[in-house]
Amino acid sequence: MFFKNRKGQLKKKYDQKLLEQMEDLKKKWEEEKNLLNHSVGVSEEMKKQVQLAKIKYFYLFKEAKARKVKITDYKKK
Repeated sequence: MFFKNRKGQLKKKYDQKLLEQMEDLKKKWEEEKNLLNHSVGVSEEMKKQVQLAKIKYFYLFKEAKARKVKITDYKKK
């Protein structure tokens, strides 16, 4: 019984952390995309950074979907 409760607490803790990381990566991706769109001389390195930020965000999105994390459960807090 103790282990089930602890397992649930750990899942909630790490699900919350996952959502926080997703939020941070989404902001970073949008900022870099915005910077890229407003830049005059766009280098390949900038394009790669934007693409990498997008890939990281969608990887975490896929992980959240696999864990069946519901955003509404964590936004209440």
